[in-house]
Amino acid sequence: MAGPAHARAGRAKSLVTKMARPSSIVLGLVFALWCYVGRAIVVTGSCTGYLHDGRHVLLSIAFLVVAWALLSLLCGLLLVGLDALADLPRDECAGASPCHFLGPLAVLLACWLPYVVISLPGAINFDYFNQLSQFFGDRPLTNHHPVLMTMVFGWLYELGYVLGGARVALVLTVVVQVICLAASLAYAQLWFRRMGVPRAVRIVALAFEALCPIYPLFARVLVKDTLSAATVVLFATLLGARLWQEGRGEEPTKSTSAPSLALCGILCSLTRANCVYLVAAGLVVALPYARRPSRRGLALSLAAVVVAYGAWTSLLLPALGVRPTDKALALTVPLQQTAACQRYAPEDVTDSERKAIQGILKVDYDQVGSLYDPATVDPIQSQADADDPARLSAYLSAWRAQGLRHPGIYLDAFLRGNVGYWCPLMPYDSIQDLDYSQNTVEYHYQWMRGIGYAFSGQLSGLANVHTGFESARAILGGLTRAFAGIPVLGLLDQPAFYSWACLLLGVWLLTRKGRALPVFVMAGMVFLVECASPLHASMRYALPMATLLPILLCLSLGCGTRTKAAGERGMASR
Repeated sequence: MAGPAHARAGRAKSLVTKMARPSSIVLGLVFALWCYVGRAIVVTGSCTGYLHDGRHVLLSIAFLVVAWALLSLLCGLLLVGLDALADLPRDECAGASPCHFLGPLAVLLACWLPYVVISLPGAINFDYFNQLSQFFGDRPLTNHHPVLMTMVFGWLYELGYVLGGARVALVLTVVVQVICLAASLAYAQLWFRRMGVPRAVRIVALAFEALCPIYPLFARVLVKDTLSAATVVLFATLLGARLWQEGRGEEPTKSTSAPSLALCGILCSLTRANCVYLVAAGLVVALPYARRPSRRGLALSLAAVVVAYGAWTSLLLPALGVRPTDKALALTVPLQQTAACQRYAPEDVTDSERKAIQGILKVDYDQVGSLYDPATVDPIQSQADADDPARLSAYLSAWRAQGLRHPGIYLDAFLRGNVGYWCPLMPYDSIQDLDYSQNTVEYHYQWMRGIGYAFSGQLSGLANVHTGFESARAILGGLTRAFAGIPVLGLLDQPAFYSWACLLLGVWLLTRKGRALPVFVMAGMVFLVECASPLHASMRYALPMATLLPILLCLSLGCGTRTKAAGERGMASR
């Protein structure tokens, strides 16, 4: 009897030892701090809001200690689980045929179909109608929305309008979006099969993509982010496949060659302005993982992306008369901090600072504080004009000077502006991004007509487009909100969940020296973009990270993260 009991005790001790690793302890501390600071911001409006009296200080310490211990154990358990997944048997010589692409594609389309059909002719976003207005000349063409995406939306609308009018045009665009996003994810499954990713992991990843509501909900929304997310998935897949080939000492195939990576990277960069940072960061970090003869090709891919993006935005578009992006859009964090400073320390401003700040504002400086909204920068950003270099430089000098005097206000304004991307303990409903009563053609058409949009020519046909399935859409909205309220599963509705999951995978990759680390760096760049986004929480800005999560998981398990013992067992079984 002592023998089995002793063996069980040994296994339990071994499990505890594996769980109590330094990486899990560090992750537990980071997550505990995120929960504490985020909750303090939500409840008190300040990251130090709980530290103003002794009782709250003691409760804060107790919360942090308990949360640290529990989250460290959870992270340790998840890391042990990843270790076990990495050592699952796999057949790295398994072939991949078209059915391994068509099968996942069919599964994704079948599971997403109810969301798409109920929403026809498509869920509408303000940006989409804005881009159509630019394409048809009702509004000046600007690079605020990527011009390539404006052209794609315009061409699809023109084609659909010829085929059957405005309604067909919208449906055609939705169909293209759904197929592109599903095809990119199915193509990734094809590569996972080639890499020998364990079958169970591939099934879990596919089930996640097919059943998680975030994917179909955004697939049927007419907005540039959906097609952009598809290009992010495609580039991450090809980059991961190239790293897998490098680890095996194989030559790159046509799809993972330097020209293919460059073309895919350029396409990704032109679908959304911040995607160029994802692509460039991924290629830079991939260089050390490549064999010496292959590094030149990756370096050339990186150079091609940077040069092409620079030529497109700085040479070609200006030559065609396209207006550049308003520089105020890049001042999300400084403008919020300026507005917060004016609200909470209105008297502490010098004459020179007031003049410099006033130089980029369309309203009086004393009104800036009333425009401060922790949830969005839009009120203050819409009243700023930072295109003049001299005025912008003077403003930034004043902004730095105020920040040195009020670091607490600046820190709170920054954290309140992105809390939803790293703290899951905040009230957030991603369906507000996809509101079923306000994302119809009728609502946006009437609203945008009321604020000055003409909708002339082919766009006039939008007046006769009506969204059906009203009761079904209401039911779907209720179901998705109910899903968000389910314990544990409801976390999938939180942008912070994807940040936590990707960080966990990234730390695991670092400890295992996994070759998929460049893809994690891409997810990290998405997180930085989220922190500087105009909304304090939005699944729309977290969409690239949500689509990268299952890709990162499979690439992590397919690109050389097995233990030495597991690798030897795999070789012996062949």
